[in-house]
Amino acid sequence: MIEILGAGKDYVLDGRIVTAFDGVDLKLDPGEIVSIVGPSGCGKSSLLKAVAGLEPLTRGEVRFQGQPVKGPNPRIGVVFQEARLLPWLTIRENAALAARFSAHRGLVDPHRVDELLFRVGLDGFASAYPSQVSGGMAQRAALARTLLQRPALILFDEPFASLDALRRMELQGWLFRMLKEDGTGALFVTHDLDEALVMGDRVAVMTGRPGRICRLYDVPRPAGAAEPVDLSSPPLEFWELKSSILKDLAATGGLRGALVS
Repeated sequence: MIEILGAGKDYVLDGRIVTAFDGVDLKLDPGEIVSIVGPSGCGKSSLLKAVAGLEPLTRGEVRFQGQPVKGPNPRIGVVFQEARLLPWLTIRENAALAARFSAHRGLVDPHRVDELLFRVGLDGFASAYPSQVSGGMAQRAALARTLLQRPALILFDEPFASLDALRRMELQGWLFRMLKEDGTGALFVTHDLDEALVMGDRVAVMTGRPGRICRLYDVPRPAGAAEPVDLSSPPLEFWELKSSILKDLAATGGLRGALVS
């Protein structure tokens, strides 16, 4: 579904060139979820923007379903760290905006909007405006909006960072099941190693800036599993994998920017 080939991104800062990431190669199969972890500033968010077609690469190429990414694509959804809701629209109206930008334009069922708002715990706030809800609730509305777009691929940039621990765990399980049921692929950036392992079929570990993928791990779960790893009783392989990733991050200085829970 996605091929990232020799990708690199430079920025100009105070008259000097800063390389956010370089030499990144990664392939994502249809329906696969790949988590990306690494220290702050290693270019994870910049890489997602390049895959989304929001920023051009300095070097290399991103291909989506065999075609070069040259700009935003309605088949690629993005959930940012901030909700980015329109303040003059209600929560329900913000979620329903997906109908205007979807590759299946005009086919969003009003009942589907209500169903997703219920699933993310916002059914009682559909008529509220963004200024009347918490940051975590606004982020859940943004998640519903992206899912209503019915994309083939979703890019997540720490989407649950503003949520409390209980809601975060609930939404991780719900989102994993929904992505698997719909066959939607995902790149999932997070600083939380537990979240990376819960959500990902594979985990890509990036080095410090300039970010490069130093290791790719398969997450131990049965083939075709429709449920995420249960953190209340995770398998031994889970802890072994987490330990290996921590060692990788320590070797690259990444523990300074990684949240481990």
